Amino acid sequence: MTLVVAWRTGTHVHARRIKIAGAVHAAFVEYANAAAQTMNEPGGRDYDPDDEQDDAPYVRATRGDAWDMELLSELAQGANLDEASNDDLKHRFVCYALTVGPSESPTLYVRKTSPLSLGTKPLVARFLDGAVSEIREPLFAFDSVFDVIITAEAVYALNQKRFEALFKDSDAVLARADEWVQQLNSAFPLADGSADFLTDTVKRNSIFRRKLTSILKREYLQTLTVDVLREKIREHGLDDEALLVDDKLSFTAETARELFWVLNQDIYSGDFSGETFAAGSKRRI
Repeated sequence: MTLVVAWRTGTHVHARRIKIAGAVHAAFVEYANAAAQTMNEPGGRDYDPDDEQDDAPYVRATRGDAWDMELLSELAQGANLDEASNDDLKHRFVCYALTVGPSESPTLYVRKTSPLSLGTKPLVARFLDGAVSEIREPLFAFDSVFDVIITAEAVYALNQKRFEALFKDSDAVLARADEWVQQLNSAFPLADGSADFLTDTVKRNSIFRRKLTSILKREYLQTLTVDVLREKIREHGLDDEALLVDDKLSFTAETARELFWVLNQDIYSGDFSGETFAAGSKRRI
């Protein structure tokens, strides 16, 4: 078992290992074993960017869904990393992790927080021999739970929001926005100016980012036709001429929200009132 801390500088990730022994090692073994039991609990679901975890013990993703692959790769190096120096401990860590098992395919137990958070206060002290004295050395504080468990086969997000914040909202991930937009364009052509608008929008707007990445996972996107899409747009009382220009998706500040509604199947009618609603997120039944 190796303890790893990581920090970011722009789109790059840096990681170091920290020695652990004795009672600290024993406590980590206990914490990791407790977290591992969660993977065997019933009720886990497959990960969807537009689906909420709610009371599910975990959501299961592929390793490809952990889009910040540089962070994942750095953490997985474990014992092969350089040992942390005092200068390294001055960085603002984004997470810490335990790497357990063989170095070629370790299991990672990741917590999205800095174990040095208490040590960043201007003054940290302890009560000793009847007086409060300052602590000058780095002070570590660890939780007994983990947010993500990564095995050789899959990713288990015990806390979906923290998993997404750690592996999906980094600068390295946002740099892939153009790639996602091109994937959509390959499946359904975009009108002039839509690609640039959409790329900029999904970088800034986490809700639209989840919508787009969720849409790209939909099987129906590959067989969706202009005629079917136009029909559905009209059925929902939306302006098909604004949303489709020359039979292409027209993403603008005025149309983006409605296009995401339609493409992600977020519009539905009340069973009794017949009123039309838009879902902010969905949980499958």
